[in-house]
Amino acid sequence: LLVLEMGDGDYSRVSLLRSLANRERILLSETSTSLPLGSCLVTLRERDREAAWIVTSGATLSLGVDTVCLAVALLDRILLATRVPLKYVNCVAATCLYISIKLCEECVCVSDAGRLISRLQLPYSIPELNRMELTILSRLNWDLGLPSVDRFMHAMLGCMGSPFLPVFRIPIEAVICSSI
Repeated sequence: LLVLEMGDGDYSRVSLLRSLANRERILLSETSTSLPLGSCLVTLRERDREAAWIVTSGATLSLGVDTVCLAVALLDRILLATRVPLKYVNCVAATCLYISIKLCEECVCVSDAGRLISRLQLPYSIPELNRMELTILSRLNWDLGLPSVDRFMHAMLGCMGSPFLPVFRIPIEAVICSSI
């Protein structure tokens, strides 16, 4: 009955919201919900630090909230699915940001690995970033259609008939930087 009363745009927003929720449920059923344990592996504290680094880097590069949220979603998926040694976590975070820039940003000013390394003063070489990119993409089976906080927010606000406002960016960034 609800579907009959809604216009096509409303139905597609509800459909998107359902699709995102189903995708998240599937991903959670396929992946552990806690970080692998072991000496010299990434902990929640390091995860939060790298998520904050992604947010700060996103602000430095004037990236969209969708790019930043996708980068953190990629980071989380990798950290949950892989035993990431602490010494590689920033390279993983930088590569997740690089992948999300390539997917979400229209400006090519930072979609090149060399420019990204230079702009963020990263200690990695282009081949190291490219190797990590292939490792991450392989680990995720090249599936980058991850639900993210901003996609849920866009879909929920759309269902309510409200636009996504820039004022939501700071609270969203606070949420994605905290694992608690």
